[in-house]
Amino acid sequence: MTKHDHSILTGNETNNPFWNLPLDDPRCMNASCNAFIIGFNKSQERYPNTLYANFGFWTVYFYATLVGIFAFIHLKHRFADWNNKRRLRERAVGVWRSFTYRRLHGWIGDQVDVSYGILVLLASATIFLSVMPFYQGFFLRDQFRFGSPPLSVRCAMLMSALTPIMIALAGKMNIITLLTGISYAKLNIWHRFIGYAVFCLSIVHTVPHLIAPVREGGMAELTHLFAIHRREFSGTFLFFELICLVVFSLPYCRNKAYEWFKHGHIVLAMGWFTLIFWHIRNEYIAPEFFYSALGVWGCSVIARIVHRNRFMFPLANALRGFPATLENLEGNMTRVCVSVPSRLRWRPGQHCYISVPGISSLGNHPFTIASIPHPEYYEGDNELVLLIRECGGFTKMLGAHAKSHSVLDLSLISGLPSPITPGMFVQQSENNSSSSLSSLVSSVVEKRASSAPTFFLSPVPSTSVSRTPPGDRNTLDPIVAIRGTNNRDNSAPTAVSRDRSASARSISPNSPNIGSRGRRNSSSLSTMSLENLEAQREHVAQVHAWIDGPFGEYARPLHRHYEGFVTISGGSGLSASLPWIVYLCEKMRNDAARAETGDGGECRMRAVRFIWSIRKSEWMSWARRELIKALRAAAASNGRFEALIYITSKDTDQTHAKAAQLDLMVAAGVTEDNDQSKIEVRFGRPKLEEILPGLLEKKRNMIRVCGPNALKSGVANAVATMQSLVISGKIESISLDSETFGW
Repeated sequence: MTKHDHSILTGNETNNPFWNLPLDDPRCMNASCNAFIIGFNKSQERYPNTLYANFGFWTVYFYATLVGIFAFIHLKHRFADWNNKRRLRERAVGVWRSFTYRRLHGWIGDQVDVSYGILVLLASATIFLSVMPFYQGFFLRDQFRFGSPPLSVRCAMLMSALTPIMIALAGKMNIITLLTGISYAKLNIWHRFIGYAVFCLSIVHTVPHLIAPVREGGMAELTHLFAIHRREFSGTFLFFELICLVVFSLPYCRNKAYEWFKHGHIVLAMGWFTLIFWHIRNEYIAPEFFYSALGVWGCSVIARIVHRNRFMFPLANALRGFPATLENLEGNMTRVCVSVPSRLRWRPGQHCYISVPGISSLGNHPFTIASIPHPEYYEGDNELVLLIRECGGFTKMLGAHAKSHSVLDLSLISGLPSPITPGMFVQQSENNSSSSLSSLVSSVVEKRASSAPTFFLSPVPSTSVSRTPPGDRNTLDPIVAIRGTNNRDNSAPTAVSRDRSASARSISPNSPNIGSRGRRNSSSLSTMSLENLEAQREHVAQVHAWIDGPFGEYARPLHRHYEGFVTISGGSGLSASLPWIVYLCEKMRNDAARAETGDGGECRMRAVRFIWSIRKSEWMSWARRELIKALRAAAASNGRFEALIYITSKDTDQTHAKAAQLDLMVAAGVTEDNDQSKIEVRFGRPKLEEILPGLLEKKRNMIRVCGPNALKSGVANAVATMQSLVISGKIESISLDSETFGW
């Protein structure tokens, strides 16, 4: 019989007249009767009352399980309804991003390019490296002769272990980038952090080595150690070498004299590495760490050499570099176009290093690539475009060289109108008065609506519009063409699209051709692209350049993962935005073309927005070619492209800015009522926290920013705040990617 826990019934026979009653006596019915007690206890032993509660528990478990199953189903539906069929994971990610994306405010945030997420990682690493040497105690040995202080040795081992990863993070071609997909430029903060950590550990490593001998034998003992060249002697040179490395790597010194820093940093690092082997010879396992670091550095150098020279064939490319042109733009901007082999390809957001023999033969300078390569089926060379702003040093010399070859003497070119913006000309009468640009553009737009592919605006006071036969439909539509009045041979130079791929190329022997020195030849062009016309008006500098790259992090195919894309740039930071807007707009256009044949669906992207802040409207010429390409591609797609250009200068000529806006619309062949392709010029600084929520799609969104730290900080904090839209289920996802602005 199974024993069960049960209560034992007892009684008291003292002065109890019922105690000895038999069980069959009706009065024997409780604990006052001994027979009842015996019978009750036997019954309880066989099946105690405590078992009855289990039936209640089992019943509760049964219906609770049923209720739980249906409650789970109900909650799943509620979450699905609350989440608009989006996963709870997206909400958790939104909560996490609302913290990690945020950045410091105020002056500190403008100076420090780091987010809360990076700060958490840096703080974790700092705590780890701070605790490791100290938590065990036992800092000094009883006698210095018994061995080096344990605290010093622990710090030495930490420094030795950090050296391989520090060396790896210093290389442009490194294993960390290969494994994580993060660009070496973004990993550079960890290279600097580890360098500072090694410096701090070296201080902790040095102090016990000074205290221990002085405690044992006074200053005489320490002097003796230096006299016999013990490790304290070599360590002194190593410590001061490390001080120089750290001091000259501080942002102030780095920014003041980058060229000196770059070359000096390499020399000091090589000196430090050499002194290390002198200092640690025959020391435990520390040399193995430094041998590993040496191997990491060697692999990085070999990979860099192979990566840099893989396109330097034939030999002429290695000796002279690739042919390139330097074009001077407004605002001390130089547009560098390098003709590279078609097999050299890159992705939006990547950068390269450029060296121009004759200007800076030994210099190697990083710049973001502002163009995208041709499709793979295109057999010609790729055009690698860099937009380089004059800041001093190499950039100043490059700009001066471009300006020296772009002097425009209009007296040599009779009949050419005066430029307002690249590609837009206002006709001048004999008294140099300008006709209304607004009415001029309106006239052109109206005529475009009647499907005229090419226009010629007569320079006479009564402007007339004539139409030329349609050209090749495979070329992009030309824009405004102007006919001169004072030509000596009464011919008509014309200007159309500045975009190289958009130019009309029908040649007539009756039009003037301006030679490379500004003189007109007897041959002429009846229809000339603005690109070709300005190439003759401006003496573009011809140079050769070496290209090292491309470099950059792994870029996911955004058109497959996101429905909305917003890119934000400040000033020359547009180099990081231009390739993305052209790339994504062309993806949308190609997907729309494939959809007509039933092969579409690869591109999820449906909206591309570009926010650009500049001080002067003239600077819009920096992005003219790419904006025209994006506007045209979006107009032929199933998506939308919108460019918002903010002119921040208070003394901006708003008429000029609006004229530039209309110029771009006419050049792209779009009208103001076109919902798929829009460009708008606004005045003042953009209030991103108010603008961005209205630009997001309801599904997945990617926001990219490149510009000064103040802009990046403002965008990051705005995106962190907008994660509330993800948490509330209004938007599925909002991601942020910040581009490094300078090195």
